[in-house]
Amino acid sequence: MQRVGLKDKKCATCRWWQGSRDVIFWAQKPFKVECDAKGVCAAIKAPKAYSGTCSKWVAWEKLP
Repeated sequence: MQRVGLKDKKCATCRWWQGSRDVIFWAQKPFKVECDAKGVCAAIKAPKAYSGTCSKWVAWEKLP
């Protein structure tokens, strides 16, 4: 599993990325997103790595 900061504009924090992911909490506060290394982007309909980025990025609704 990979980890990405909540404020990072990466595929793992984008609403369009369809990979396994979850918000990790530290001291009862959102800390990081833990995710698989690969997923599919619903916006461009193509495989994308968790660490990728593009102009279609929109914040994932589960992030604060």
